[in-house]
This record gives sequence, structure tokens and C-alpha cells, in this order.
Amino acid sequence: MKKSAKMKKYSPTPIPVLSFFTGGGSWILVFEQAGFKVAWTNEINPAFADMYEHGVTSFRRNQRKHAPEASVSTRAGIQDLRKGR
Repeated sequence: MKKSAKMKKYSPTPIPVLSFFTGGGSWILVFEQAGFKVAWTNEINPAFADMYEHGVTSFRRNQRKHAPEASVSTRAGIQDLRKGR
């Protein structure tokens, strides 16, 4: 039996992650390093939201110089999300 000259490389589609209590972003970094795609983040505490944006952006840019800036998708509370505010 001959082996195919070109083998297709398997590249799975990243699984999207939603983070309702993002905090400073340490779990987000773990998920990204494991190959997941962070699709949405939520943090109501302004200090944690700022920490997330600064820390995750810095980490990403240490990995890739022109990585995108991180931002919290929404700073609204869960009760406000349900009401569409």
C-alpha cells in the first residue's frame, strides 16, 4: 500500500467560550492556550474589567506583537442582559 504524497493536516474548529464572570481574565488565558475561542465576556466590577482588558492584552502581545486588544464584551449585570439593556 502506498502512502499518500500529501497528508491533510487536521485543524479543528475552535470551540467558542462565553464567560459570564470574567474577573481578571486568568481563565480566559487558560482557555485560549488550550485552543478555545473566547466569543463573549461579561464583568460588572469595573476594577476587574479594567484588569482583564489590560492583562489579557499584555499577555497576548507578549505572545504575538500585533495581537488584538482585549475588551470586555459587556459590563452590564446579568439581570440587565436579560432585559436587553
